[in-house]
Amino acid sequence: MSDLPPGINANGFTYVAPNNAPQFTPLTPGQHGVSIAAATSLTIPTGATFATVIVSGAAAKYTTDGTTTPTATIGEPVVAGGTVSLAGATEVANFKIFGTGATIDVEYFK
Repeated sequence: MSDLPPGINANGFTYVAPNNAPQFTPLTPGQHGVSIAAATSLTIPTGATFATVIVSGAAAKYTTDGTTTPTATIGEPVVAGGTVSLAGATEVANFKIFGTGATIDVEYFK
């Protein structure tokens, strides 16, 4: 028997057992092929608490503080082909993204 707390393995790493893994339910509609040539917020389905955003075509910048508008020089960078995972209703609601020549595809979950 181990003296380690639940969720900590012998190497000290946190783990989630498969039967305890969080379960997410996809929500519709997603957003696909959305141009982000201007700072863009998400159109969020009711109940969404998580989102996955995939950027295509060009790099982009995003913010999640609900105040700052991303520009070519302001925000967190994401490369073309990169993914941004948003966790929590507030972060999903506050997300804004900008990227000349870029588009986004978004899937929502609860």
